[in-house]
Amino acid sequence: MSGDDKMEGMYRTMAQVSDEEMLKYMDATLADMASRGFDKIEGPILQYAKATALPGKRGELLEVLKQFQPIVSQEQGTLMYGHFPDIDNADVIHSIQVYESWDVLRHHMRQMSYNQFVVPIMSLSAPGSPEYRYGSTLFLHRGKGSKA
Repeated sequence: MSGDDKMEGMYRTMAQVSDEEMLKYMDATLADMASRGFDKIEGPILQYAKATALPGKRGELLEVLKQFQPIVSQEQGTLMYGHFPDIDNADVIHSIQVYESWDVLRHHMRQMSYNQFVVPIMSLSAPGSPEYRYGSTLFLHRGKGSKA
């Protein structure tokens, strides 16, 4: 099972378990990521997600994703968080998040407040979605208008 399959499985599982079980599952996912070297990345870490809405559910999925915006914008160490439409498939929404470090990403992923969004996101997303990718940033330019 690839790391991306594990992430999708994690979110589908989270929708059906207690907070304590969710944290155990999340810690196992983070341990797997660390075993692949993500904890050794120095500097910002990028999280890319591709969510494919069920037919006719794009608007609802986008509304749920928008609810993350004020929560994530308050997180210390979240450098960027945004959603973008796919130009080829109207049902696809891309998300890019950039975290200051591995520790910030770990903290983000262990936040129980996000559990409230799991059920609606999974119920509005096609099987196999969202898909996740993680990596280091080769360079990161903060424009003149950046508040960071």
